[in-house]
Amino acid sequence: MCSVLAAATFLVFIQTLFVNYTVPTNIEIENIRLKPVHDYASESGRSDLASAVFSLSADLTPVFNWNVKQVYCWLQAEYEVDGRPGNQVVLWDKYFFRHHNNLINEERIKPAYYFQDDGVNLRNRNVTFSLHWTVVPNAGWMRNVQGQGAKSIIFPEAYKW
Repeated sequence: MCSVLAAATFLVFIQTLFVNYTVPTNIEIENIRLKPVHDYASESGRSDLASAVFSLSADLTPVFNWNVKQVYCWLQAEYEVDGRPGNQVVLWDKYFFRHHNNLINEERIKPAYYFQDDGVNLRNRNVTFSLHWTVVPNAGWMRNVQGQGAKSIIFPEAYKW
């Protein structure tokens, strides 16, 4: 009996192994503000804190099939600093479940989490915003997917809050 269930689970996994979970996304960022803050945890004692208003839209309905239990989605900001490539910050996240509303239509929302650099490195920096999600299946492994449609913005050169 156990071997039959194991074989059925494996067949479920194989059927969805090559499914493309990428969908188009739209990201709009506005009202970017920077300010220096005291950071007692960093070596320099100062950090840059960024704030912005963003709008997100995507239809995650095609991501769901009979083997997808839920999807964890997040907005990620990524930038490079000399000596520290690949800095990534999560600004917003949300869970989506099968048979629920799987449309992202967020208008003019503020980040749920702080966008803070460990230093004063955000001024005049190119930052790329992109939507990502992890597909949580009923059987098989979880997949990390980046949506189509990242948005790159150069942050302001001067502090303004």
